[in-house]
Amino acid sequence: MSLTSAERERYSRQLAVPGIGLRGQAKLKNASVLVVGAGGLGSVVAAYLAAAGIGRLGFADPGLLELSNLNRQVFYRTRDIGRAKVALLAAFLKELNPASRLEPFRLKMDSENLAPILKTYKLVVDCADNFEARFEMNKACFRARRILIHGAVYGFEGQLAVLDPRGGPCLKCAFPHTPPPVKGFTSVPGPVPGVLGAMQAAEVIKLICGLPSHSGRLSIFDIAGGATHFIRLKKRRNCPVCGRKSKA
Repeated sequence: MSLTSAERERYSRQLAVPGIGLRGQAKLKNASVLVVGAGGLGSVVAAYLAAAGIGRLGFADPGLLELSNLNRQVFYRTRDIGRAKVALLAAFLKELNPASRLEPFRLKMDSENLAPILKTYKLVVDCADNFEARFEMNKACFRARRILIHGAVYGFEGQLAVLDPRGGPCLKCAFPHTPPPVKGFTSVPGPVPGVLGAMQAAEVIKLICGLPSHSGRLSIFDIAGGATHFIRLKKRRNCPVCGRKSKA
């Protein structure tokens, strides 16, 4: 898939990056990515992927914009409170890059709803705000054999992992016991999901272009302390999702 002269100009800084170039940009133009969640993480991921030239970009979220979202969900406006996030995000992304094919889905993020959608997307980005939705997404991705780029934030901490069903561990391998639900709401300073969302978008670009990724490890970022920790993930034989006796 060739690039037009306008595309060459739009992506000129990206084309100069080793490992991307014209071939990588053509791969991005031909790629299909689904972002699950349109909040602090998801809106950032979707914005950077649209700007990068992803040819087909889906994003799913059932929610309406609330006032408390606006400390970190910077692509929305105060006057839009009460409107569907996916509709607002679609309008923003269309202005950002009209060439990207946008597909908003306003639906609950469970494995049953995601299953038919995943058939037409190659990569899935986990931008959910709770582990119930993350585990549902993880299950759907491993059933459909789709790579999942996981991200989560809490306070000044963020975590990132690339989970490949082609022999690699899944999210349930990393978190065999469901973490207790957060009472009330998740505390988070506005810039933290911006940082993690940008990193998730970078992982998507690297995967599409064939560059080294975070596959098989969980990276934990202490943004307050400026430290990063890496945990090598291992596939668990008794994992209910990807283990030998899995029924996922």
